[in-house]
Amino acid sequence: MDANANGHRTRRPQGKLEVVNSNLCEEAVVGFEYGVSIEDPFTLPIWEAQFGDFFNNSQTIIDGYVASGETKWGQQNSLVLLLPHGFDGGGPDHSSSRIERHLQLSNDPVGGYACAAPNIYVAYPSTPAQFFHLLRRQMKRNFRKPLVVAGPKTLLRLASATSSLCEMGPGTRFEPVLDDPSINDLLSVKRVMMVTGKVYYELEKMRSEHPLGAHVAIVRVEELSPFPQRELFDVVSQYVNATDFVWVQEEPRNAGAYAFAAPRIQRLLPGHAELRYVGRSEHAAVCSGVEIQQVAEQAQLIREAFDGLRGLVADLVIDTISRQQQQPIKPAPPPQQKQQLDAQQQQRSLEKQGAAVVHPASVSHRWSSRPIYASAQSSER
Repeated sequence: MDANANGHRTRRPQGKLEVVNSNLCEEAVVGFEYGVSIEDPFTLPIWEAQFGDFFNNSQTIIDGYVASGETKWGQQNSLVLLLPHGFDGGGPDHSSSRIERHLQLSNDPVGGYACAAPNIYVAYPSTPAQFFHLLRRQMKRNFRKPLVVAGPKTLLRLASATSSLCEMGPGTRFEPVLDDPSINDLLSVKRVMMVTGKVYYELEKMRSEHPLGAHVAIVRVEELSPFPQRELFDVVSQYVNATDFVWVQEEPRNAGAYAFAAPRIQRLLPGHAELRYVGRSEHAAVCSGVEIQQVAEQAQLIREAFDGLRGLVADLVIDTISRQQQQPIKPAPPPQQKQQLDAQQQQRSLEKQGAAVVHPASVSHRWSSRPIYASAQSSER
C-alpha cells in the first residue's frame, strides 16, 4: 500500500500466481507449458515434477521443442523444469532427474567460451538464495532460454541449507560458482573438491569432524550449462599449494554431471594435475534398490573423498621446511666484529632514548602546524 498526495492509500499492482494440479500426462502438460512460454514471454511457466525422473514421459517435447526450438525455428522459450533430484531414499526410480541427459542437449562448447548463450541452462543450486536468483534471472534478462533446475527434497528441511534475506537483497545475484566460506588460510589447502548439489552438506559435515579437514576446500559448481569456466578458474587458482583436485558426486560414474564437467575442468587445472573422480561406479540403475546398500555406498564415497589427506599434509610440511632451508643463512660475525656491532647497537639505543625525551623544533613542535612557523621553516631551507 502507498499513500498518494491526498493521504489516501492506494494498492500496488500485484503479480499473478496460478498453481495448477495437472493431470498425470507429462508429455501433454510439458507441451502445454512450452506453448505458454512462447505465447507470453513475460509469463514464467514452471513445471514441477513429483519426482525428477517423471520427465522421461515428456522426452519428445524436451528434445524436439524445448531444447532445439530456437535453433530450428528461432522461437525462444523460458520454460522452467523443476525436477527433484538427489539420493533422498526414494529408490532407483525416484532419485535422479537424469542431469546427464539434459547436459547432453546443451551446445555449450568444451574448449573455450561460447560466443552466445547456450540453448539450455542447467543448474543445481544448493541454497534458497541461489534458487531465488535463478528464477528472478529468468524474467529479468532481455532474452529467453529454458532452464532445468535440479532440486533435492532433502534441502527443504535441512537446517544448514538456509539463506539470509541480505543474500537476496540489492546488489546480490546468482553465483555460478560458490567458493568455500570456511577457508581461512589459502596456502594450507592441499585438496580441492568440486561438487554440485546436496552432497556438499554431507562433505562439509565430514570435514568438520576430520582432524585434517582444514586442508580441504569444497567448491560448489552451481550452474552446469553454460559451464562457468572463468569463474571456476578464478576460485581454484587461488589455492596455489593444492595438488589434488577431485570431482565428488553421489550419482554413478555414467550418470550425473561428471562426464560433462570433467573435460572442462581439466582444461583449468595446472599442467601436472589430473582431475580425480570420487563417487559410485558405473551402474545400470541410478542407485541400488536395497536401502541398506544405498546408505552404505553413500557413506563409503564420503569417506573416500577424505582418504589420503595425511600424505598430502605431510608433503605440505616437507615443502615448507625445504623452502625455509633454501633461504641463505648469514654467517656469524667474528668475536671482535661482534663486539663492535654490540657497541654500535648500544649507542643507537641511547641516542634513540635521548631523542624520545628532547624533540628538536624542526622535528616535532606544537606550533609546527601554524602557517607563520611553517613559512619560517621553509625559508630556512
